[in-house]
Amino acid sequence: MGKLESTSKHKSIRLTGTLEAERLPGFSSLRTAFHWSIVQQGILVLLAALVLDGRIIFQRVLVATIAFWCFVLVLLIRRRTQPTSGDILFIKFGFWPLIVIAVLITTVLERF
Repeated sequence: MGKLESTSKHKSIRLTGTLEAERLPGFSSLRTAFHWSIVQQGILVLLAALVLDGRIIFQRVLVATIAFWCFVLVLLIRRRTQPTSGDILFIKFGFWPLIVIAVLITTVLERF
């Protein structure tokens, strides 16, 4: 009589194996991307709020921040369990292109 092997596909029911909970693939990199993005935006929003120009820069940074988190929300709804490397890259560094686009658009709209 040899060793009995578990035929169950459900790891929560199987009594043999490791005790570590399995994580979703890319979960730790997604978490670090969120942390990195929150730190970047927090610093930039704080600095923009300190500029004494009648809240113009602060409003533009705030618009870019809201747009960024709307994009991130759409990404998370579409690929909740399997974010691609492009998604993680966008969460880490996608705020900077959005800030440039938001400043350009608001500057152009302000002139009309």
